[in-house]
Amino acid sequence: MMIWTRQQHLPDEEPNKHNADAYAAPQLLAGASEDGQYIYDAVYVASAGCFLLTALKLNTEWGFIEQERRCKPTTRQALLAETALLEHDPEHWLAQSDHNE
Repeated sequence: MMIWTRQQHLPDEEPNKHNADAYAAPQLLAGASEDGQYIYDAVYVASAGCFLLTALKLNTEWGFIEQERRCKPTTRQALLAETALLEHDPEHWLAQSDHNE
């Protein structure tokens, strides 16, 4: 099982007018695998009404991006579910395509 280091600044409620400032944070979620091969972060895009979760697979020897995937979950719960799937099996998650991009 892969070990992850993560930071979370995600408010407890779905985005609304009362917590808009909290959702404007530059990084709501961020994580990295212990070996540094996989990293991700998430922001909220108020103008689109969705989150943007970006994950990268890095070549740790040469430092370039081998693979990238972005997805746009529309709820806090969906964002957390996508993040859990990503951390569970990053290769599989990165290989999937999104129809909502």
